[in-house]
Parts: sequence; structure tokens; C-alpha cells
Amino acid sequence: MNNEMPWVNLTQEEVEELRNKKHKLTEYGKQKLRKLMNEQIIWTATLDDRYECKVTRNSHYSGQLKVFDNQEKKYLYDEEVRLSYGATFGPDAVDVVEWQDKVVEIVDGL
Repeated sequence: MNNEMPWVNLTQEEVEELRNKKHKLTEYGKQKLRKLMNEQIIWTATLDDRYECKVTRNSHYSGQLKVFDNQEKKYLYDEEVRLSYGATFGPDAVDVVEWQDKVVEIVDGL
């Protein structure tokens, strides 16, 4: 994980590689990067190579848990969740277990 933008989900080596190559970003790439930087993703996971799960920051102690079905191209779940200790240095392990359990419950209930 990189120290400058931990929510982007790149290793420090990947960030340095991008800096050193200095490739010109496409407009699409710029928009995606801006979205990631503004969205402040706290946690992401993929379930069954199909369901994209993420928690984004709403406020210091509040986040939004969303589950997206990549095959059906729609959101299955969207709920406000708590962020223990403000998730300043990443999510608390207890929160992650709670989110994982919730996601599995949602997907298993389909």
C-alpha cells in the first residue's frame, strides 16, 4: 500500500513506476483517478469474481458500503456503516469482518 494515497489501492512500487514512466493519461484515466482520489475508498473486495464490494468515507466516523454485481451491472446493496476510530490509517479489523459478513449474507440471499 502506498503512503500518499492509501485509498487508491496501489503499492508504493506501482506509484513510483507510474511516476517514473510519466505516461500521458487518457481522459478516461484522469476521470477514474479523480474519482478514486475524491471518493476516499476505505476498503474494497471482490467476491466470487463477480461482486465488487467497497466502503467509501462519508465523514470521519461514517462510510458507505456498496455491493455491485458486475454481471447484472447493478448495485445490490447500499448502506451507511460506521468507521471505528475514523479509519485514519485504514479500516479496523472488526469493521472489515462485519462488512465481509454482511456482503456474504447479501450474496448468499440472492
